[in-house]
Amino acid sequence: MTERDLTRCYAHTPTGALIAAVQISTRSMLASNWDEVWEKQTYGPDKDATLKELRTQFGSGCLGTPDPGELGQVAGFHFVTYNDDTAVVDVLMRYSDGSLQVGPQTVRWHNGDWQVEINENAQRRNVRSAAGFVPWAGI
Repeated sequence: MTERDLTRCYAHTPTGALIAAVQISTRSMLASNWDEVWEKQTYGPDKDATLKELRTQFGSGCLGTPDPGELGQVAGFHFVTYNDDTAVVDVLMRYSDGSLQVGPQTVRWHNGDWQVEINENAQRRNVRSAAGFVPWAGI
């Protein structure tokens, strides 16, 4: 279900956790109501401080429009762990220069839906290939 740019009602399954991780992370940066996405669909040790910093910098407007090629495209994923309460997914991103980067996404099941953890210690890392990742592909 989508209300404006807020998506809800993810399935309580590994696939639901994966889709939530990608959707919520993207919408928390690019949605016109990004601050509502942060308020309702994220949690974690760095949530409040990061949200305050972003509101100070951007107000309640858009976080900015990325330049073409600036953002990566989801290229694959790998479940690190999954249980009914928490999933950790490594999301593989491919950038316009061909480089690959992995970012861990932790999601938790809370109040009947998945939420994304905001944790500044979750480090992205560069990788040389997509080996070991399930490809993320369209039709």
